[in-house]
Amino acid sequence: MGLNDLKKIIIAELSNTLKPLGFKRAGHIFSNTTDDLVYYIALQSSTSSTASQLKFTVNIEIRSQELYQLYESMLPFNAQDHYRFRIGWFIEPQTDKWWLAHNNQSAMLAAEEINTLIVQKVLPEFSHLKSVKDIYTFWKQGNGTGITEGAIKNYMHLLEQADILNK
Repeated sequence: MGLNDLKKIIIAELSNTLKPLGFKRAGHIFSNTTDDLVYYIALQSSTSSTASQLKFTVNIEIRSQELYQLYESMLPFNAQDHYRFRIGWFIEPQTDKWWLAHNNQSAMLAAEEINTLIVQKVLPEFSHLKSVKDIYTFWKQGNGTGITEGAIKNYMHLLEQADILNK
């Protein structure tokens, strides 16, 4: 069984969970767009995958369209994460979790574990972060979002200066 076949199994299982919740799929990336935020759940293959074994993880990201416009960066929107973690951040203890799949069964088991994490941990986190104001509050409370402290301070300053938080 080839790596693409294993990815197809995993992506199909993730699709069964995410599409009914409003996520759209483009390749290995699922996204859900609101008025301001775009939520991403993306499968990432490792360069240490072999011809017979897929090694992969899942990246969890949120981007604010409003904050992106304030930043006036030369970087494209898809390079401006405002919240970024690997799915292992949602596991106790937090770890950089990678799965190995070498056949249908191991791909299905990995997909089931990932779907459970998404439903029980990731989506509830997303439900608390519904706007750029929520992300700002999350930062203000001292929570990191997987980006550098300097970037967080810069983004917070931009939001404060733009008076978006009072709208």
